[in-house]
Amino acid sequence: MNWTHVESRAIVPQDTTLNYTNGSGQTVTPFSGQPFRHATIPRQFPNILNASILYDYYPVTARISYQYTGASIYNYGQDGTSNPTSGDNYNYDHGQLDAAVTWTIVGTTAVTFQALNITNAVFGFFNGTTRTSWNVQREYYGTTLFIGVRQGF
Repeated sequence: MNWTHVESRAIVPQDTTLNYTNGSGQTVTPFSGQPFRHATIPRQFPNILNASILYDYYPVTARISYQYTGASIYNYGQDGTSNPTSGDNYNYDHGQLDAAVTWTIVGTTAVTFQALNITNAVFGFFNGTTRTSWNVQREYYGTTLFIGVRQGF
């Protein structure tokens, strides 16, 4: 298992004259008078985790693995708020479970079974400052199953 945590910071210029109307109909000037803000570096995941359980005792080899990446800023908006038209754009956090088993039947002949994205993890983007802000794109790929036979020479 390994886990990496990254804290990054970039200075991002912003439009101090920008206004927008929030859901209550009020005019909001998010950063009047401040010409820049500090934000994380785009596409830098703050948390990355990989964990695997392996089994290898002839004739069976098996693996279960989990990969996780935390939500990360994809590109900067004009005001750094949850405003859907000018806010920051983020990747969803993504956690995926995969598994594989290979059974060597005779000699070099083996049968393999793989299951990818068992957890049906979502991929996509959202605008705002929290995952519950405005969804921009959501993709569901489902679980992929593979069965194969290998014959060595």
